[in-house]
Amino acid sequence: MTGIEISSVFNFLNFQFNQQAFDRRALTILFFPLQLGFTLGNVVGMYLAQNYDIPNIAKKLEDFKKDVEAKKKPPSDKS
Repeated sequence: MTGIEISSVFNFLNFQFNQQAFDRRALTILFFPLQLGFTLGNVVGMYLAQNYDIPNIAKKLEDFKKDVEAKKKPPSDKS
């Protein structure tokens, strides 16, 4: 290989390396707020669940569905 071919291969490899480094930095910048929000949300949720009487939403929804079903009128037989 001549000097020109070696330098062009090196430049190509250097470009690829720089592109991968840029992609990693961009992903880090993009995902950092998501990771921070997820972490803070979990910490706040754990604190609230341990220190306050938080209602169980799933149980409340089931109770609501049962109430709605109980209040439905039975179909009338009009023949």
